[in-house]
Amino acid sequence: MASAGNGYDPAMHDSINIFSRRIYKFVSSPAALILAFASIVFWAASGPHFRYSADWLMLVNSGNNAQSRDTTAINAKLDALILAIEGADNRVVGVEHKTIEETREVHEHLATAVADAESATDDRESIRTR
Repeated sequence: MASAGNGYDPAMHDSINIFSRRIYKFVSSPAALILAFASIVFWAASGPHFRYSADWLMLVNSGNNAQSRDTTAINAKLDALILAIEGADNRVVGVEHKTIEETREVHEHLATAVADAESATDDRESIRTR
């Protein structure tokens, strides 16, 4: 039942949450990986039958295109969050567009920063326990 004219239906919201959790649980399961692998094998094996037509190629490319759009959107959102946080290390913004060497440098810098942060946390913990 929708509440006071705003169109929000708690039962529908709960149903959508349950459905999305079940989908997530399945797609992250070994069964989903096996199904995806079997689908690709079937697709590849069917190529000669369809004479490697454009429609045949489009079956897999459409999935790749959707995944590429999703990845691009996620990267843009993460970049926006990094830029919005005062004091954040902006070197990671757009890292997916950098060269392998630049990416390694960023990774090494972040690994050092993580180690320094862990060391500082350990130091604070040892001071508290004295």
